[in-house]
Amino acid sequence: MRRGAGLEAVRMLAGHSKLEMTQRYAHATGDDLKAAMGKLGK
Repeated sequence: MRRGAGLEAVRMLAGHSKLEMTQRYAHATGDDLKAAMGKLGK
């Protein structure tokens, strides 16, 4: 995800049946959140 892949794509590639499982292993850092805000134009 840190290279730009979306959570749903990572879920599918990891073979998780539920998004909640992927979220359990996906940890956003402060830099990740800043980058996401930049993409949203805020």
